Amino acid sequence: MAGSSTPKKTNFEEALHATIGDSVVEKENEIKKLTDENTDHSDEIKKRTETINANQSNITRLQDELAEVNGKLKQKENSFMEAYRLMKQQLQADAQKINMYLGAAIAAQPPSSVKHKK
Repeated sequence: MAGSSTPKKTNFEEALHATIGDSVVEKENEIKKLTDENTDHSDEIKKRTETINANQSNITRLQDELAEVNGKLKQKENSFMEAYRLMKQQLQADAQKINMYLGAAIAAQPPSSVKHKK
């Protein structure tokens, strides 16, 4: 009777194999689920990294454009201030000449011959 098994033993072995089989299938399913989640997360990270890189490129381009515009504005401001300084200097020189000529003209006038009534 060494090779024969009892019905209870056979039922037990079948139940054991079924339980072990279910456990293996559950673990395999869980592994697949987690692997799929990891793949989805990796894809999302890749997409977000690409978005970040694109945004950073745009930021760099915009910063360069801004620096260029600011440089041009500063150059125009400097040109304006230099023109203003030269114009002011010329106007001050003209005002000095006018004052000098008026002062000389007033000094060169003969005394007034108008008599004041009392």
